Amino acid sequence: MRYFIGIDQALQKIGLCVLSDQEEPPLLTLIRPSPKLRGTPRLLYLRDQMTEVLSPFKSSVAHAALEGQSYGSQGDLDQLGQINGIVQLVLADLGVDEPMIVPPATLKLFVTGSGAASKPRMRLLTQKTWGIDIDQDDLCDAHGLARMAQEYILKRSTLRHQIQAVYSVYHQKKRKPPVRKVLPKAL
Repeated sequence: MRYFIGIDQALQKIGLCVLSDQEEPPLLTLIRPSPKLRGTPRLLYLRDQMTEVLSPFKSSVAHAALEGQSYGSQGDLDQLGQINGIVQLVLADLGVDEPMIVPPATLKLFVTGSGAASKPRMRLLTQKTWGIDIDQDDLCDAHGLARMAQEYILKRSTLRHQIQAVYSVYHQKKRKPPVRKVLPKAL
């Protein structure tokens, strides 16, 4: 059996979803460290909790997807980067070397057909599309991310917006730095 993992990571909580290729109900887990945990103790807690939840799937993970940071991300970007690193190391220990990094708008496009969808719309379309009622936003996002990882490998979708969203993650145009014109110095 192959598994697909979706992870919505943030400072306050991490949503995890594990899907199988056998259409079993998804495993949904929300990891919430104590607000008193900061710095390295919080990172250790998150690593240990994720490892505990995901270790039964070691060597059976076909693919994983993480939600990337939006361009307008607020908060402690250093801590967010450290959490992202911990998540990627836990996935590497499971055998996933290169998870998909999915921009928030691309996740919304995949689930709803619109990159500007609201959280309630995400939950509604998750229920309509996959028959799963998820009332917690981080878990809903993690489920959508796991579905994206699954679609990348299994290629089952017939919905254009889902195919387009997965394609866009792996075929993003690299932004070129702006060209600066250098004017010759006056003699």
